[in-house]
Amino acid sequence: MKLKYKFSTGLLLILVVALISFSLFEFTPEVLKVFNLKQQLNNRQTNFQSLEQELHSKKSLLKTKLEGNLAEDKLLKAIPYQMQSNNFLTQIKDLVSKTKLSLNKYVPEDIIKKEGYAKLPILLEISGDYDALNNFFKELETTTRLVTIEEMKIFNKKEELQSELLIAIYSLAQEADKR
Repeated sequence: MKLKYKFSTGLLLILVVALISFSLFEFTPEVLKVFNLKQQLNNRQTNFQSLEQELHSKKSLLKTKLEGNLAEDKLLKAIPYQMQSNNFLTQIKDLVSKTKLSLNKYVPEDIIKKEGYAKLPILLEISGDYDALNNFFKELETTTRLVTIEEMKIFNKKEELQSELLIAIYSLAQEADKR
């Protein structure tokens, strides 16, 4: 009898556990919907991460291209394709006026053609006090256009300084515009 009792108790226990398990893990349509929604969410998160990586990659590429374009624009401002000597004359006049100097001479010389660029030497004669001359050179240094000082002479004339400069501007093209 004890054996039957133990056997029936064990069987009853297994049946109870099986019923509880079945009721807990019963796959009703709602549970299947939740499971499918979780799968869709996981798929969308994976797609989102992949799109985010692609966006980051394209953003980096765009930034690199933009930086390259900005560097090229900066170079073209410093050394344009055309000499633009008239524009440079206007810049010099503005600079002389701003620094309170007098422009006595502005004489463009012959264009010197080199491989890949052209150089236009310009003879400048300016006069003014020491501070104005000093400010002129500081401002000339900060212009976007590449300007080199080939020769420089400074004289003391009466109560002011006079400077004769041979400067040069450049262009990337072999052919320069008409002065």
